[in-house]
Amino acid sequence: MESMQAFLVPEDIYFFPALDVILVPENWAHMPRSDQEQLYKILAALKRAPETVRVIKAGSWEGLPDHDQPAQAVLFAPGFDEKLEIQSRGTTRCLHAPPLAALADNKELKQKLWAALQNLFGRLGGENEVKSARF
Repeated sequence: MESMQAFLVPEDIYFFPALDVILVPENWAHMPRSDQEQLYKILAALKRAPETVRVIKAGSWEGLPDHDQPAQAVLFAPGFDEKLEIQSRGTTRCLHAPPLAALADNKELKQKLWAALQNLFGRLGGENEVKSARF
């Protein structure tokens, strides 16, 4: 009889990196369509497909999962610092961004957010980096 150990596979091949996290204060189904579209535009500018991030209903950093630390997390909620500085929570780099609705008609705020997002997720344009917000 053949040994069972021959069929075991090391667990490290099953490791999947944690998805980046987007925290929003409303349930996705109840979120205004304009906010959903704004988030899709931001994700597209970041070259991220919606299925590559996890959107969690949370109005504060308390909603950030402890069990699988994502590399990056963005909280779109009131109470953000105008400087939009990157902070760390454990091993996660975090950005507290303005609510999605606040971005609709505020070009200056979009520019600041775009610069902060590029810093958080890494420069996205290389030599031909776009200086203005793509959303």
